[in-house]
Amino acid sequence: MGTSDLENRWTHTRWSCNVVGFKSKNRSPSSKPWRHMLNHTHSSAPQLASNVALNAHLNRLWSAVVSKGTQTAYSTGMTCYIKFLLTFGLFQTMFYHRLPPVNEVYLQYFIAHCYGVLQLKHVTVKTYLAGVRFFYLQRGIITIFDHRGSGALNRLQSIMRGYKKLQAPTSRKGLPITYTVLARIVCTLHAGVLGPLNDLVMECMCLTAFFRFLRCGEITCTARFDPSANICLSDIKFDFAKRKCTILLKASKTDPFQVGVPIILFSNSSLCPFSSLRKLFHTRTLQRLRRLESSGDQKYKHLFKSTHPYLCKLGEFGVTFFERKLSLISNEFWKSCFQSFIVLDKKIKPESFSSFLTEPIFYNPNIKINRKSFFLKYWFEKGVSQIIDLVKANKEFLSYEEFNDMYGICSYYLEFYGVVSSVKQYLGALNLVPTDSVEDQRCVVKTICSSKSGSKHIYFSLVSTEVKTKGQEKLELRFENLNWNNIYNKIFSTTQDVKLRWFQYKITHRILTTNTFLYLLTYPQNDLCSFCHNEKETITHLFWECDIIKQFWDEVSLWIDQCFHVYNMTFCAELILFGVQENIKTDKVMVIGYFNCATTTVLTRSYLIYQLQVNHLITFIFNTIS
Repeated sequence: MGTSDLENRWTHTRWSCNVVGFKSKNRSPSSKPWRHMLNHTHSSAPQLASNVALNAHLNRLWSAVVSKGTQTAYSTGMTCYIKFLLTFGLFQTMFYHRLPPVNEVYLQYFIAHCYGVLQLKHVTVKTYLAGVRFFYLQRGIITIFDHRGSGALNRLQSIMRGYKKLQAPTSRKGLPITYTVLARIVCTLHAGVLGPLNDLVMECMCLTAFFRFLRCGEITCTARFDPSANICLSDIKFDFAKRKCTILLKASKTDPFQVGVPIILFSNSSLCPFSSLRKLFHTRTLQRLRRLESSGDQKYKHLFKSTHPYLCKLGEFGVTFFERKLSLISNEFWKSCFQSFIVLDKKIKPESFSSFLTEPIFYNPNIKINRKSFFLKYWFEKGVSQIIDLVKANKEFLSYEEFNDMYGICSYYLEFYGVVSSVKQYLGALNLVPTDSVEDQRCVVKTICSSKSGSKHIYFSLVSTEVKTKGQEKLELRFENLNWNNIYNKIFSTTQDVKLRWFQYKITHRILTTNTFLYLLTYPQNDLCSFCHNEKETITHLFWECDIIKQFWDEVSLWIDQCFHVYNMTFCAELILFGVQENIKTDKVMVIGYFNCATTTVLTRSYLIYQLQVNHLITFIFNTIS
């Protein structure tokens, strides 16, 4: 069949994005009645085809039939089909602006071309065929795809079934992201992968998707960012009092009318999406306050000063001032910015004497009189606002007479010494030594304005002063100098066994159930140790302090001393509970942590130590870790 026969047999339409305003011509009279009906339908409505407004509305409706990703896949499939026809001379280049011919024979060989030459997947070829059908459907041309009931597609369906059988199954099996996998992802991001801000965004995305069962397409964008469909920072609403946040999900498969679905995230103790989103919110909003302190953006400052004259300078007052003025801010954007500024101000403490001198005196929660932050208007009007205004050049505080003579203030004696004593008490709590260096910006303002773009310093300030959990505080009363990052990474770097990981996780977070806890629930008759029956059964006692357990570790220590590939291993509570100890050398990187998990798993079975002799137990542990 030549190209001229194709021109006489098939209807060509212009390859354009117009839906109604296209021209359709038959090269020769057709014997199919639907083709004359099609030509009559479009040729009898020139008034509609020339209406620009109706065409625009109709094109908008057609663009909403399928998603943008599906439209891209359909266009790729149609382009691939045209290239196939051009390669074998079945479609001339001069007719490239028109739709190509389509019949069952061409489609069969196109499928064979995709299988043998392009080596595409079965699902991809199905999408390409659907794309070819969609373009003809959009232009109102009836093709072989519209005659399913007459058996016109039986051969194509049979070929596609053979395509699917011949295609080798994918060796990679998709596994679900469990809580353990999620914890490992978060620990890896905390160690640093993509950069501070990108790691935080990735952490927020993973935690939000995990706890709210979101699809990947609901929290990501494949092409350009679209604020009408993708999640923006303004779509996140925080309720800090109830420790929860609400995210407006704009686009979802479960929301066909695109009205938006609100999802709520609550705070929890370990992997907390609320805390991660709060860090991201504060980090992004604090970048806006940088323009208030920059010297080059005077119009921006003047505009803000005209609406909020009492908030124009961030370094004059302490955080209590902004907390009181927060209710007066009507603009939600600026309100969120200063909420983030309050959080950052409370976290950042002066690290040097020069930064301490730039701290404000008034409305500072660390400088109080009668247990309250204060404001002295006549001091402020004379230019006294920072701690440096109370200090002489030799880094000593001004006396009462020197202060009154320098600023021309007739202040009360008790009032002056009340302020100075409170400042000295604040300095003593920080344990700072006077130096000769001088700074001109308050430490929180310096953190915000440390770079012209980006938010790395803000992010590190929000994360570095993170409050420790109660479990960490209680363990630090018993153990000193614990490296928590190393301890948490040990859980995932020592073994792939989920049970052992979960067991070590419970020990690290002090949530392993012992008789001390069960006794509160009236489950056992007492809270004594299951081995020695003399002391309370705590986690530390169960695995280290018990006399019977110590005998077990002594036997293990003798066996370890006979190994030539282990150097400087001394049994201690930190090694047994957390699997960490300094200066240990071994040729097996994971042996220490795995040894810890294996032995603690054996010890939890209370009667096993009585039923087996120590030598047999050591043999069992050796077989486990080797």
